[in-house]
Amino acid sequence: MALVWQYCNSENSNKTKMKTLKTLVLLVALITGSQLVQAKDNTCSCIEVLSIKRDIFYFKSTEDFTGATIEVYSFGKLIFTDTLVHRKTLIDFYFEKPGEYTIKIIKGSKVEEFNYLKHSPSPYPDSETEHHVQIG
Repeated sequence: MALVWQYCNSENSNKTKMKTLKTLVLLVALITGSQLVQAKDNTCSCIEVLSIKRDIFYFKSTEDFTGATIEVYSFGKLIFTDTLVHRKTLIDFYFEKPGEYTIKIIKGSKVEEFNYLKHSPSPYPDSETEHHVQIG
């Protein structure tokens, strides 16, 4: 602030002083506005999907998501539930029948939801009547 006061009291023309002062105020407003926008950005996901190949849904969670509940749904019906104990986790659908599965990871009020589509048939004969999702 002292620099601005010193600058305004120098022998420059009033037009130049006002132009510089306007630029300075605009710059401060832009920086403040961009900081506010970044502070309110809540779109950051707590779960990062690493791979969905070979009947496996592999993901990495943030540290604060440890202890969350993992729920797997098939056609809206809950078929599996477990607790997230590691930051990197895989869900194995190898023994499940082909279809669309919904994976929900819930910790408090935060809910991360993913859809997983399994194409390959199961080699397990009981896959039509039973569910065999595994967590590793």
